[in-house]
Amino acid sequence: QHWRPALAVFNEQLILVGRGEDSSVWWSSFNGHSWSFRTHIHGIRTKKGVSITAFKGYLYAAWINDLSGGDNPQISKFDGAGWTYLGALTDFGTSDTPFIFTDLDRLDLLWKGYDDDVKIYNSISKDGSNWEKQFLEKGYETSNSPTAAFVENFSNFYVQAWKGFGDDTRIHCSVA
Repeated sequence: QHWRPALAVFNEQLILVGRGEDSSVWWSSFNGHSWSFRTHIHGIRTKKGVSITAFKGYLYAAWINDLSGGDNPQISKFDGAGWTYLGALTDFGTSDTPFIFTDLDRLDLLWKGYDDDVKIYNSISKDGSNWEKQFLEKGYETSNSPTAAFVENFSNFYVQAWKGFGDDTRIHCSVA
């Protein structure tokens, strides 16, 4: 259950972020030839994992904070030199890693509900700091964190994938 890595391309480097054994969060970059030393991200501790995405010149991270004991998604951004904590999304609760991704001109955040709530929720942000009210991804249910990817081409769409809940171990997928 440790490390739970996430990858994203940022400033022409591959960035790897993950959870350590003590709930601390670390990052490293790959420049095409070698990996940098693993660096601790101060102030971020997580119960689960971290998700990351590049958006408008920053790398954004989402996680559940282990320091506050809360179950609200937390957001930070990285400018290439340091991490800035943007805060918690206090209107939302989750019991698994929230998944952040870029959807053309906005950030999307997907998450599983809290504890027995198996519904998948979504919120969007145009600037990475201000998040719209959550909405329900109708008909989608999971016992784990969902994932998604935006496909930018002539049709611009995104694909979500998630594991079912309970005895349903299948992987489900939707295209929007």
